[in-house]
Amino acid sequence: MPILSVFPQRITGFTPASSPIVAAVFEHVMERIQTGELTPGSPIKDVEIAAEFGVSRTPVREAIQLLRDVGVLEVSASRFTRVAETTPERTRQAFTVWYQLHVAAVRQLLTAAPLPELHLSELERYHRATAAASDAHDRAEFALAQARFYDFLLALVDNPALQRATSAVVHDLRLGAASLPQGFDEATIVRSQALLIDAMRTADASAARAALAALESIYIPVH
Repeated sequence: MPILSVFPQRITGFTPASSPIVAAVFEHVMERIQTGELTPGSPIKDVEIAAEFGVSRTPVREAIQLLRDVGVLEVSASRFTRVAETTPERTRQAFTVWYQLHVAAVRQLLTAAPLPELHLSELERYHRATAAASDAHDRAEFALAQARFYDFLLALVDNPALQRATSAVVHDLRLGAASLPQGFDEATIVRSQALLIDAMRTADASAARAALAALESIYIPVH
């Protein structure tokens, strides 16, 4: 389940970048990985990205270093810069951590004041986009739409430590999900989103746990 893929401006803004252009390049590469344009082993050329953005190679190189730091890129001086290799087992581990962090995020939201209708409406908008992409069998658009749903949800949590922890594992998950032979169970994700919105509207902690438990059932093969 690729997460945190809003481009050119992320909702959460957790990317540890020194400038908006560095963050935009970071997310641009992540989006290309998530949509399958870049796969593990694909070369990354800073001069081409710099030309695409109309900037010098300096911010592009900074973004590449950040992507290397979070494990998305592999860099060998004067030899190559490429998308890192990953494994289904690593993806499953990343998903398990991501799931537990989102359980904590929803729990914190439910103990705070009820979500304003404006926030619920935004979640519903992202959910409708996710469902529409699933109906259209558009895997790339589905990945982006459902990413926006969870990104927005996490942005509502007033817990910087939780946000940073989730951001760290999300990069690994996005890389791994893009390399799986088939996508995640879309129907389960769409159903879970709908149930979670209903639970958040009524502040029903039990219903929220049930909605998230549906995600936990998603199967990721390791062979």
